[in-house]
Amino acid sequence: APLFRLAGLKVVYTHHGQDYNRAKWGKLAKAILRLSEYVGTKFSNRVIVISDLLEDWLQKKYHCNKTVRINNGVTLQPALSEDKTKKWLNKYGLEGKRYIFALGRFVKEKGFHDLIAAYKKASLVDVKLVIAGSADFKSDYANEMKTAAAEVGAILPGYIHGEELQVLFENASLFVIPSYHEGLPIALLEALGYNRNVVASDIPANMEVPLPEECFYELGDVNELADKMTLFMETPVQRDFKHIVEYHYDWDKIADQTMDLYKSLVKKK
Repeated sequence: APLFRLAGLKVVYTHHGQDYNRAKWGKLAKAILRLSEYVGTKFSNRVIVISDLLEDWLQKKYHCNKTVRINNGVTLQPALSEDKTKKWLNKYGLEGKRYIFALGRFVKEKGFHDLIAAYKKASLVDVKLVIAGSADFKSDYANEMKTAAAEVGAILPGYIHGEELQVLFENASLFVIPSYHEGLPIALLEALGYNRNVVASDIPANMEVPLPEECFYELGDVNELADKMTLFMETPVQRDFKHIVEYHYDWDKIADQTMDLYKSLVKKK
């Protein structure tokens, strides 16, 4: 960013999250990430942020007054055919609307240990737990999580995408995101795009998504998470969450906002 500014160019820097708060980074990596945040914020003409949390942080930490809030987006998908749905559900022995779904990397900050413990405590009848994803690298946490998942009979499909992922989203009864840290939770937005019931930890990044209060639970409270999971599985609520995605996280609107920002920087006086 400083070199581009010296060359007389305009610079736009996008801040997606405080990655130095992620447990996977060591001290040196965290120091480099903090330095990058400082340099990017100080030397850019504009800083795009994807949440109010980040905007408040940059204003407080660096007295930055050149932030612009532009969300990330998700793409709404048309429903898949019955044949494709059966194919992928049969692969895992699943019945539509009779399983709880979660998605993410197998790292501690994603909170899957809380989800597994809550599922065990809830003792739901004929309800399976599916956690899609994988570990970035070998770790004790990932191994312990897989062992705990096996003990409660949870299904771990691994890293999945495309139709397979869509089917698991479309046919879940409940999506749970128990994260301890997020930037903007894309998996949560995808779940809303499929009109799934959701339960999310009450971290600021999750709570910036405009959901009803009953969709949140106190971070780390396994008992409350178990109660919420039981409630939504035993008395499912018909949701209309897709409009949240269409209004706040639509790619066409995001593209227009980004283009307006670029035009404002190159406009001749």
